[in-house]
Amino acid sequence: MKKKQHLITIRGSKGKGGGGSTFEADDNMFARQSAAFIDAIAEGPIKGLVYGDASILIDETRLRNVNQQTGRVSSTANFNNFTVITKNGDATQIVDADFFAEYPSASFMQDVGSAELLENEAQHFTISSGTFEKRETDYIKITVSTTGMSAITKKGDNKGDINETSVYFTIDFNWVDNSGVHHNRQMFDTGFQGKVSGKYAHTFGFNIEDIKKTSTINDWAVKVTKLSSSPDSTESTEIQNAIYVDSIEAAIADKLEYPYTAYIGGVIDAEAFSSIPARGYEIDGKLIQIPNNHYPCDYNGRKLTLSDASDFAVGDVIDQNISISSISASGSAEEGYTATATTSAHGVASQETFIVEIFTTASQDEDFYEGKFVATATTATQFTYTLNKPFNETTGEYKTLTSTSATGTLTGKTFAGGLVDKKVGNVLYLRNVSAESSAITGTITNQDGDSGTVTSSEQCFIPANYRRDHSTEKPTTSEQDWNGNFYQSWCNNPAWVYNDLITNKIYGLGNYINQDQVNKWELFQIGRYCDELVPAGVAAADLLSIHCTDDVNYTGDSSTNPTVHYEPRFSANVVINGKQEAYKVLNDVTSIFRGMTYWLNGEAYLVQDSEKDPVYQFTNGNVIDGQFSYEGTSNKTRTNSIIVNWNNPQDYYRTRSEIVELEEILQKDDEFIKPEETTAFGCTSRGQARRLGKWKLLTNNWNTNTVTFSTSLNTAFLRPGDIFQVIDKNKEGKSWGGRISNDQTGSGTTSIIRLDRHPSGFATNGVETGYQAGDYRLTCSFVGYKAILAQDTATIGSVNYVRGDHLTSITTEEAAARQQDDSGDLVFVQWTPFTYTETRTLDSVNGTGSLTVSSAFTVKPTAESIWILSRAALATGKEKLEAKLFRTMSVAETDRNIFEITGLEYNASKFDAVDKDEALTQYRTIYLPDSFKEVPAVENIDIDPKIRAAGTGGTVNAIVVEWDPATNEDGTLYSSLRHYEVDFSKDNEKWHRAGTNTNTEIEITDGEVAILSGTYYFRVRTVNLNGVRSKLAESGAVLVDFNRAVGPAEGSVGTDNHFINFIGNISGAFNLNTTSGKVNFTPVNYFHNDGKNEHNVNGQSQLDFSGLTGSNTDNNGANTGYVFFDHSANQFKAIAFVQPSTIAIHEPSSVLALAS
Repeated sequence: MKKKQHLITIRGSKGKGGGGSTFEADDNMFARQSAAFIDAIAEGPIKGLVYGDASILIDETRLRNVNQQTGRVSSTANFNNFTVITKNGDATQIVDADFFAEYPSASFMQDVGSAELLENEAQHFTISSGTFEKRETDYIKITVSTTGMSAITKKGDNKGDINETSVYFTIDFNWVDNSGVHHNRQMFDTGFQGKVSGKYAHTFGFNIEDIKKTSTINDWAVKVTKLSSSPDSTESTEIQNAIYVDSIEAAIADKLEYPYTAYIGGVIDAEAFSSIPARGYEIDGKLIQIPNNHYPCDYNGRKLTLSDASDFAVGDVIDQNISISSISASGSAEEGYTATATTSAHGVASQETFIVEIFTTASQDEDFYEGKFVATATTATQFTYTLNKPFNETTGEYKTLTSTSATGTLTGKTFAGGLVDKKVGNVLYLRNVSAESSAITGTITNQDGDSGTVTSSEQCFIPANYRRDHSTEKPTTSEQDWNGNFYQSWCNNPAWVYNDLITNKIYGLGNYINQDQVNKWELFQIGRYCDELVPAGVAAADLLSIHCTDDVNYTGDSSTNPTVHYEPRFSANVVINGKQEAYKVLNDVTSIFRGMTYWLNGEAYLVQDSEKDPVYQFTNGNVIDGQFSYEGTSNKTRTNSIIVNWNNPQDYYRTRSEIVELEEILQKDDEFIKPEETTAFGCTSRGQARRLGKWKLLTNNWNTNTVTFSTSLNTAFLRPGDIFQVIDKNKEGKSWGGRISNDQTGSGTTSIIRLDRHPSGFATNGVETGYQAGDYRLTCSFVGYKAILAQDTATIGSVNYVRGDHLTSITTEEAAARQQDDSGDLVFVQWTPFTYTETRTLDSVNGTGSLTVSSAFTVKPTAESIWILSRAALATGKEKLEAKLFRTMSVAETDRNIFEITGLEYNASKFDAVDKDEALTQYRTIYLPDSFKEVPAVENIDIDPKIRAAGTGGTVNAIVVEWDPATNEDGTLYSSLRHYEVDFSKDNEKWHRAGTNTNTEIEITDGEVAILSGTYYFRVRTVNLNGVRSKLAESGAVLVDFNRAVGPAEGSVGTDNHFINFIGNISGAFNLNTTSGKVNFTPVNYFHNDGKNEHNVNGQSQLDFSGLTGSNTDNNGANTGYVFFDHSANQFKAIAFVQPSTIAIHEPSSVLALAS
């Protein structure tokens, strides 16, 4: 492929020196270097960059700015000459051949240092290496340089002037095939143009893989020829344009696909960075297996309000198209084209951006007009975007538009494939819309062709749900039954992240554990618990509102209280970026949802600290020797303050510490602050971090006791996390527990219970004095499975249930996970597979050891099973006495058929206390700005040329650059300012740093660059305290004319206290008639610059100084007149000064009055 490349040139200002001196053009040829990188960001496949290239952060500055509240992406990049490619890690992803062509898997570079290339005398270059096989070469680079380029005038009026010049050359690839035939292909027809006083080098690279497809290559060389069209020296001009070849490099570019690896590659302009910058990527990560009735939360949902939504329903697939009547383009093939599209009203505010995909039915110029673009609204019916820039492989040049008007039927698509998750009146909630896509006002259509008009659109958070129909793969209006199968999707529910890690064969334990060995039904219950919405406990101003919702259509809150924001109870937003012990990683992930994992009976089990009912009970009658051993924590060891470290998404995901203190604990604790520090794994929510802190704090202070005892095979079924009851007569002073009597077999029923002993304190036929039978509860243990309602209430089969009720229709753990109520919503059910307990209210005492309950047990208690009696009375004067609840922490077989049980005190009220809505205090001091909020740019750059007095005498030119300060969206001053960076250029290519300043102006004087009249470009960036820079504010081309600049004052007239400087200039001319004493201005309309301000002068009158009197010997100033600018009149006037007092004004056509 021949690249007929344009001359390598940089056009800049021309001019050094001033009047009377020789002219020397500025150096305008500069070697531009670039740096390339490839970052493997994740195991694939992943969902991808959240906002496209706007989610790439370079030194903590987005490649493009994005408004995370609306999802609108800026149409302009914050960095110039930056190219990126992205791959999401699919199994069959296709390599980007153009990008990887310059990435060698092996290369050899050879320094050449050639002699000067002479016109039409070609030189050949190749490599010689014993380790690099030339015939395997894929890519070749050759560096051509010049030691200086200039054209010096030797004769005439401009003798000594130094101007630009040029040089032309070609680069050819020569090769010999296996048959000995020689071939030649020209790769570049190019050259240098400009002026440079030192060395300038440029590297040319070309790919020869296309040649290798059609021809063998046995040997090769590169031919460089300086063309005779290059300028030569003459009698009047001395030309310097010698060129050389510095080096040649050959490379083998194996373009690997990297399956299952998500990566981002980029090329950056080295001029913009002193070193390879830090890169950050905001991604929706790994696609994992999740239940096929489950939709994960969608942080980038769309809330569309329609004028009439009657034709739409939940589950509809929504597209949004824009009807485009015309597209016109302007520009050039080399610089690129800008298109203006005319549409019906698109509803995007002027200068707001949106993503649009353009289609045309015509083939003409479709490679220019078609594609996905960032568009900018210019009017209510027009938007602009930058066209594609296709390259012609045959000619080696960028293509030129055939027509500047697009042909065919034109349409624009802002998004496609959105799914209606919920419909409320004329409001549709859409999920599955890409974050970088735009939902705007206008027309939407569904899969049936029905259309509607969107009147308003906003981005919103859509919570997770279980309403996915696995057969249609679309949302429904009611929760769906799970059939136990999975599908692949992005998801940050920690339960399914755990499942992925334990079953994945590439980076997890999938080679040792398969899905059948994971208790997925328990996992399903935990996953639903994680997805439940709980109060975020923090205002949207303190948390990115796209991560939570206050929409009553999802929260269920009363519409009169819409200010409470809700978020999922647990989310896992985590990067695991190194090899770690599997058990540690799994426990880190389970810690997110307050869980732990263990191996039991050939299955991986999970247990979670959540509200549960007891599955068994212990008394002195079913533990060895009737002994319970208790231990408790001392007050000194109980923490009263928790420091939770979490990753703050508003600060580039840096660690932030949340301090959690509970007032009631601090008030009761008269000792010092006893903090504990913990890390919230995978936590990017302040609310979630605070809930973790509250859970640990309440656990440390409410669950302070442990119990240990030994028992036999009757408790071998206990699992970690199970809840059990303990009634200890040695601790409580009452024998209120034991075994069901053998008499139960004969005379006992489901209502009449025969006990092995009479409860302590009871009368033969009655209860304790001062109490009634209804104050007592009898709990019995049963062998078998049981499904227990694990939520406050539910209506199933028209029967109302409350927490703890037995759901008799459920007979398997799978059915427990799939149970729905009469509204079609999934129900939380606790499944107990081995034993369970039932509790009934006491009705009467019928003699020694015989109790009757008010409602029958489900089945008749069996002999030798365990019973416990409790007193639940809370009436005045009555004391509550209940069995203590413990959570099983460990079960250890200490001897044959002997098991030691350890339990931790359990308090069910802890969970409501953790999840309840609690306002969090705002951070009192904001130390760092929000890294994910756009740093505001400055506006209104103003340029003012000045002439300053030099310290050594004379004057110097100066340019004062001023701008408006950076402000927040509400107009307040940006408070996180470190400084402003100011650059300037004479050619809009090579930039010079003018300096930094915390004020809103900077002065540029002679230094590395001579400051002379000419065209300049200026740009200013805001830099915040994190070092994050704003997008560029650019002045565009500015003509600086020092002929109009005001020099320093050349004296003054007046007294020490009252004087006027001799300063200023005008854009016109004036003439003094020495005979008449009259001053005339040409033209009479001009401007005046006093060094600070410019004034328009219109209709300037003639000034008359003929009335001057006195002489130099009078020493009173009456012989001297002055041209004085009267600001109040915007006119020049004639004045004289009379010493020693004041100034007198002489009006034209009147006698000069001298004031005394």
